[in-house]
Amino acid sequence: MSTRQRRGVRAVSALSLAAVAAALLSACVALPTSGPVQQGLTEVPEPPGLGFLGNPPEPGDSPSEILSGFVQAATSGLSADSEFSLARMFLTPEASSTWRPLEEVLVYATESTPEIDVQAQGGDGPGATQPPIEDADRASAVISVHAVAAVDAHGTYTVSATPELPTDLDFTLVRVDGEWRIEVLPDGMLVSEPTFGPSFRQMPLYFWSPDFEALVPDVRYFPSQNAAGYAVTELLAGPSSWLSSAVATRIPDGVTLDVASSVVVADGVASVNLSAEAQAADFEDRKYLYTQIQQTLLAIPSIRSVELTMGGAAYQVPSGMPEPIVEPRVGSVATVLTNGTLARLQGSTVTPVDGVGDLSDLLPANPAVGYGDEGTVLLAGADAVVHVSGEGAVTTLITGRALAPPSFDRQGWVWTAPRDTDGTLLVAQVGGEPEVVSAPWLEGAQVLGLRVSREGARIAVLLRRDGVDEVVVAAVVRDAVGMPRTVPEGIPVASRLLAARGVVWVDSTTVAVLAQPGAESDPAVRLATVPGPHETTQAVPAAVSLAAGNGSQELLVGTSDDHVLARSGLRWELAAEDVRDPAYPG
Repeated sequence: MSTRQRRGVRAVSALSLAAVAAALLSACVALPTSGPVQQGLTEVPEPPGLGFLGNPPEPGDSPSEILSGFVQAATSGLSADSEFSLARMFLTPEASSTWRPLEEVLVYATESTPEIDVQAQGGDGPGATQPPIEDADRASAVISVHAVAAVDAHGTYTVSATPELPTDLDFTLVRVDGEWRIEVLPDGMLVSEPTFGPSFRQMPLYFWSPDFEALVPDVRYFPSQNAAGYAVTELLAGPSSWLSSAVATRIPDGVTLDVASSVVVADGVASVNLSAEAQAADFEDRKYLYTQIQQTLLAIPSIRSVELTMGGAAYQVPSGMPEPIVEPRVGSVATVLTNGTLARLQGSTVTPVDGVGDLSDLLPANPAVGYGDEGTVLLAGADAVVHVSGEGAVTTLITGRALAPPSFDRQGWVWTAPRDTDGTLLVAQVGGEPEVVSAPWLEGAQVLGLRVSREGARIAVLLRRDGVDEVVVAAVVRDAVGMPRTVPEGIPVASRLLAARGVVWVDSTTVAVLAQPGAESDPAVRLATVPGPHETTQAVPAAVSLAAGNGSQELLVGTSDDHVLARSGLRWELAAEDVRDPAYPG
């Protein structure tokens, strides 16, 4: 959707939300209060998406009413009206034949309403007096919205960099047989935040880590109707450009869905019909191809199994299929610092780590724990990362000025960076020498924190540039033996943060960052999908550090007065006192 941004748009009319309200009310049904007891469902089906209603144009509708009705009718195309036939009734035949509604979906803020500015056309030249709208045969219009995000034709979600500025969409209307219709319009459509959630499904498209041990999600958003078909189409097309250098696929070039049948879901079984090009995959590649498609589609709760054909030939799933890591998990025990030494925190129980003595002379902070038997690393003062073995031996791994809190990856590499980076990150393995990882897009920024994803293909970097904090997620490119070599520029997933500190992975598709929601606010945890919408937890006064276990309900925050609080529902509850800097593996 071609857009521009400007200030001071004059509002002539605002879109009514009555259609959305009517859709919600129509979903309400009365509960029976009498009658015999009935057999309940033995299997709870997935709830259908909300259907959003619209109305066709009425005789005599004004240009503003045509535009308002068009926006509402387009929303109905995300449910039952998958061809957007109702919305096309507001367009001229030529515009209807070329309009692509899913080319760019603009998501506008919950608290805002699109504004419409219509101007009649028909004067004899620039500056000429325009006729009244009721006497005109042509009109120009602008719909102005505060867009918080956009979803492109491939399902990629991009957060708006300037949501406070209105985004303007240009339209031209003409009379057709005496009635106003839209002749010129941008491809795409408008969707409010409350509508986006039930209308679009978040789908992880799974690609392989280079060692083919784990699946890496490339999150996209598709209309809930036929999300399976959209997802497989984009999976076959390949990963997002920012991620492509860190993942692999076994899908041969040129493979598409069989246009005649696409993906059919019935009785919990998704039938995927691939074009004949898929037959180019050998026996082993077909196993990995099938696993990518299977795991992608199992993200839809109503799908329990996947059947695959290639050029019409059914694929028989053999024994010895790959068993990839799909959602890496960590244990329930966190590591903390207490009284100058390391301890384990489980629930509210604090247990010192056997064999590790007093580390106070190191000025220890921000421990990071390996996924295996690598031990623990931590900051020693501001300028060194040290390793603490299970026997308590301390060795220096990396030195530098004002280093970021360290992070372990699945391959055993420890990551950090100088606060004022020259466009590089630093890595080392226990017992090895530091190595430099190229990340030229970071030059001129300050690295406040970093955390490698649990499968090792991505890294979340909390950075400050020109006084503005944001979290960027980027690909980790490794060599043949798994050593990190480069981190190409990634995508912002949490922007315009205030006083941010600490970023962690909550699961394979979500990061959390500790920041102030407002200039006078206490810190709170912002949970951001990679990429996608975000939510903010209840504030935690004096919070200074953050840890995440398995999911958004396993969050810990450390405070400046050496308390650790655990998330419990929507609240925070005290877990332990006289401890700080909690950390789970990673």
